[in-house]
Amino acid sequence: MNIIDFHVHIFPDKIAEKAARAVGKFYDIPMALDGKLSTALTCMNRAGIRRFVAHSVATTPAQVESINRFILAAHAAYPDRILPFAALHPDLPDVEKTMDEIVSAGFLGVKIHPDIQGFRLDDARVLKMIGAVADSYRRLSLRQFRPGAHEPRAGPFPESGGRLRPSGGLQ
Repeated sequence: MNIIDFHVHIFPDKIAEKAARAVGKFYDIPMALDGKLSTALTCMNRAGIRRFVAHSVATTPAQVESINRFILAAHAAYPDRILPFAALHPDLPDVEKTMDEIVSAGFLGVKIHPDIQGFRLDDARVLKMIGAVADSYRRLSLRQFRPGAHEPRAGPFPESGGRLRPSGGLQ
């Protein structure tokens, strides 16, 4: 059986444990793993999971480039195992240029995490970012862990030309 885990966060080894603990602290839940790629691969092997979507979250615009380089390097090391999703942040100075780079690099999608990144889905800068993702025809992985946190007040995202819906799914 070919099982794919769609939601795996990985971090560079030197910050992995600290990053995993920070996520656990943010959500007030214990983290079972350390956030390292090697640990993820070991667990996937034991569970019989063949491939996984790897991503990480940029809490600042300055983190986007280094996170994306790390995810691409992990994919290059394990191309038959890792499906790469890019980090993106609504405060980037040129979201469209960054999306062009994401597409050129071969990312399959983009991961955003409104509650950790601290934005609402109906914020104009976020709608612009989501529109750029939709225009690139990449998938959008949207994580809303806490019910009601940063939910959009508006209906469909007008900036996406109708290709995105509030659930985050592409049409």
